[in-house]
Amino acid sequence: MLISLVSIHFTNYAQKRIDVKQYIIPEAFTKDVGYVTVDRKEAIEVVNQNNLQEKVSETLLILNQSGVDQDNYTVYYSQLAKIKSIQLRVYNANGDLLKHYKEKDFRDISVADGFSLFTDGRLKTIDINQYSFPLYTIFEYELEKENTLVIPPFAPIEYDKDRIVNFEYTLKFPANTSIKPIEKNLEKYQVQKNISSQTFTYQVSNLMAPEYEDMNIRYVEALPIVKFENTNFGFGKIQGKINNWDDFGKWYYDNFLKGLNELSPATVAKMKDLTKDATTDVEKAKIIFDYVQNNTRYISIQIGLGGWKPYPAKEVDRLGYGDCKALTNYTKALLESVGVETYYTIIHASPRIVDIDEKYLSLQGNHVVLTLPTPTGNIFIESTSQKIPFGYLGGSTDNRKALAIKPDGAFFVDTHSNKETENVLKCNFKIDLTDLNKVYVDANLENHGSFYQSLFQVDMNDSKEINLYLKNLFSSVKDLSVKKYEIQNNKNQYVYNELIAFESSSLGAKMGNDYLIGINAIYQPIDKVKRYRNRKTDFMIARGVSYDFTSSYKIPEGFTLSFVPESKNLVSKFGHCNIDFKVENNNLHIAQTYILKSGEYKKEDYVEFEKFNNEVLQVVNTKFIITKTN
Repeated sequence: MLISLVSIHFTNYAQKRIDVKQYIIPEAFTKDVGYVTVDRKEAIEVVNQNNLQEKVSETLLILNQSGVDQDNYTVYYSQLAKIKSIQLRVYNANGDLLKHYKEKDFRDISVADGFSLFTDGRLKTIDINQYSFPLYTIFEYELEKENTLVIPPFAPIEYDKDRIVNFEYTLKFPANTSIKPIEKNLEKYQVQKNISSQTFTYQVSNLMAPEYEDMNIRYVEALPIVKFENTNFGFGKIQGKINNWDDFGKWYYDNFLKGLNELSPATVAKMKDLTKDATTDVEKAKIIFDYVQNNTRYISIQIGLGGWKPYPAKEVDRLGYGDCKALTNYTKALLESVGVETYYTIIHASPRIVDIDEKYLSLQGNHVVLTLPTPTGNIFIESTSQKIPFGYLGGSTDNRKALAIKPDGAFFVDTHSNKETENVLKCNFKIDLTDLNKVYVDANLENHGSFYQSLFQVDMNDSKEINLYLKNLFSSVKDLSVKKYEIQNNKNQYVYNELIAFESSSLGAKMGNDYLIGINAIYQPIDKVKRYRNRKTDFMIARGVSYDFTSSYKIPEGFTLSFVPESKNLVSKFGHCNIDFKVENNNLHIAQTYILKSGEYKKEDYVEFEKFNNEVLQVVNTKFIITKTN
């Protein structure tokens, strides 16, 4: 079925009234959501090899406060994307105009976050919190971009709560333009399209986002999307023509990296002196990595071809600061000065696993690291963080495909995938129940892998922050009072050792002469997974974990252990749980092991996974009983 082309004509005046009767919204669309997309039109035009125009008009029905708390009225811009116009009109439920916001009313904010690649980006946004619901909003903006390499995609669904009555997208381009659509999941969502020699049009009606189910790491892969590959493009004042990833890598190197690795003779001499006793490239890399961490700091730098071109290494060396790409390029230059070859590597940093898409030849990602090849495999160097150890990747950059750039091309690399054998928490608890109104606990925690990373966020010099962290960690402990907190950071083994002593007003519950105490009253390692009666999607345990707990309870005089649970051993393809109890001299010793394996599983396996989770919860939530005997 053919559909007509989209055109958008922005009004230069505030339309006093809209006819809300024209909006036919399915009743199901308004349940359990904050807003409904009534109509969205996107008109993209590639004017020539260097320039692109983007026009967007979106009408929303705002149902409640949550509908205005989302990113509905925000436009991102940069050196390569200029805002030509922006406005927002707010109407009541009857269609009467309440407010017309113009560009001067929008807030202008930097989007530099201390980590990501795009440090020259800014945004204009506005909050509308002063109105009664429901209401309608019409948000319109125009952008002019010096970037035809990254063409805005047709992507009607962004969130799992999206409800879209009508969505129209048009891409126009000159004759003989090398733009190719890469379509995914269009038939499944009944997307209509019209493809001609100079125009691509896509339209969809009454579209409801599929339910997001917990642990569906690949949720976005099931959504409708069209990306546009343009192999003859402009980016800022430079042009490019690419047919494969080697072409892309050479273009990227020549325009973003070439000539930016110069260092002063004094700095080169210093690096050679620092590494004179090192016998391998890895030893040299560790020494220089420590030097960069101790002598530089992160700061946003607002230069560089839309945020992609690093600040020169010589300037970073002189100033002692840089953003993520500048610090990465600087580290690369220092390594080159002592004969260590590394590759500037583009990656998508996100808690959700996002690969650089090998099938989509374009500029992707939002962060950079270094790839250091070694005989035993690649080492990845994160130069932005002042805390991260050499060769360590956290949960936002591990387990994904990245693109390494070299002077004559590019190649894909897979970053490390942390398994259950690496994400390990070992805990030893000594609990003194001598005074049941003042329980004393000594705890020794070894944090490996993802548990190690979680401690990066804690300021170890701030006692208030440490106390808050411990109260969250031991959230089931009543009236926690910290007596000692010591930490040792083993950067070579990626291990944080925590030595903790604290008091609690009580553990467990008193029932007559009995005290019921949970075997994990100090720390609860397992959460209940969500139940699905008819799961529709496959699921993934992205990062397996291993817990190894030992607990020793000193039973007070005048009490006896009147009930101790039986030892258990649960085994499943998802992992296993083992727990052993030992009574010795009226003291109770508990040893627990719980392993949850990484892996991708079919939706039919979820019932078995939920059953395993419930069985483990039943075991780890059991209680022992001590009874007063006099």
